[in-house]
Amino acid sequence: MKRVRRTLAQALFLLLFLCFGAGSAVSYASSKTNISSVTIHVKSRLESGDSLARDDVVIGEPGSGEIGVWTDNARYNVESAKITSGTKNDLKVGQSIKIRVVIEITDNDYRFKSGLKKSNVHVSGSNAEVSGLSRSSDELTVTITMKGIRGTYSEPEDAEWSDSQLGRAEWSKPDSGGSGYYEVLLRRGNSIIKRVTDLSERSYDFYPYMTKAGTYRFQVRTVPHTDSEKKYGRNSDWEDSDDLTIEESEVSDGAGAVWDYTGSAAASAEADAVNAGSGPEAGRAGWYRQSGSWFYMYPDGTLMKSGWARIGDLWYAFDDAGRMRTGWILSNGKWYFLSDSGAMLTGRQNIGGSWYFLNEDTSSAFYGSMAADQLVNADGKTYYVDADGHLAHGWTKVGDHMSYFDPVTGEMARDTIIDTFYIDRDGVWKK
Repeated sequence: MKRVRRTLAQALFLLLFLCFGAGSAVSYASSKTNISSVTIHVKSRLESGDSLARDDVVIGEPGSGEIGVWTDNARYNVESAKITSGTKNDLKVGQSIKIRVVIEITDNDYRFKSGLKKSNVHVSGSNAEVSGLSRSSDELTVTITMKGIRGTYSEPEDAEWSDSQLGRAEWSKPDSGGSGYYEVLLRRGNSIIKRVTDLSERSYDFYPYMTKAGTYRFQVRTVPHTDSEKKYGRNSDWEDSDDLTIEESEVSDGAGAVWDYTGSAAASAEADAVNAGSGPEAGRAGWYRQSGSWFYMYPDGTLMKSGWARIGDLWYAFDDAGRMRTGWILSNGKWYFLSDSGAMLTGRQNIGGSWYFLNEDTSSAFYGSMAADQLVNADGKTYYVDADGHLAHGWTKVGDHMSYFDPVTGEMARDTIIDTFYIDRDGVWKK
């Protein structure tokens, strides 16, 4: 009987606890204030070329070669921080780094709000952002991505003039690897003669620009290339070559020179500003760009004008003012096509969506001229072009007879039947 009474007493005590004690616990938890926004400070003192290990992140102000993480809120602080991605012996410009930061509640009257999102966690400093988040009521685990390492590239090495080719500049990439892109200047005395930017090769032929006797040297530096590199990377210092003396008997005639910043025939508008005023007084020879047009200057300061010139292995045409011509031109009663680079095209070419045949016989007086109203043999096949130079398709009158040309390729049909009509071996329809 006593055991029954003891059991009833225990059950009554449990019931009272559930009704009042547990309720008090729930009430206490619900009385906590929600934290709905968190701010984390991140500061990097890393530079490209530094080495980075998992533990090179500290809680507080970082030292050289470290990353610092901290908060300045009395209700929570950083419990731990580790680097999870990006550790490397030789950090590159623009490299991303990921850090896992654990934030814990320090004031028991507060808790992290249920449903806290990445957008509720703010990171200040060092170009960082929250890329991951997990939560409990008293702890946050935040993944922070630092978007890129800033730094100055190392300069190239061994800037030297080639022993085998007069005027060729050569250099080696820096030990750190750099960006793989360079800017190079050719100087005669204190004057800049030629500038080349965004160059991926580790050599450049400056001889075409050595049109005067004198002492030359070149300078080269590593430069950013990608958008990320341009955002985070800084140009290296210049590496200087030794002097190279060009005697009067060694000067270049300017053949192959292109007087713009990039060395590209598709030069930017920047080249116009650089070359504004270029002319005989500048002492330049070869190609140069001015006011949106290309010109070709001879070493004596005269311009190529009013006609054709073979420059290198290509043909170009110039108007009466010396401007290089492009597109279709009529010359001596024949049509020729000049590409955007000014070079005359030959052979079978698709121009403006139509196919044309441009004379590719180098021994012909009309080399490069457009074929018109004639049969053309190319690659062992026969085609026909009309008076406008357009490739014929389907049934077409050729001279005094009809012939058939493939609707797609334009090739002449021979010794076959088309639409029940016989075409002989010469491509002529036989009635």
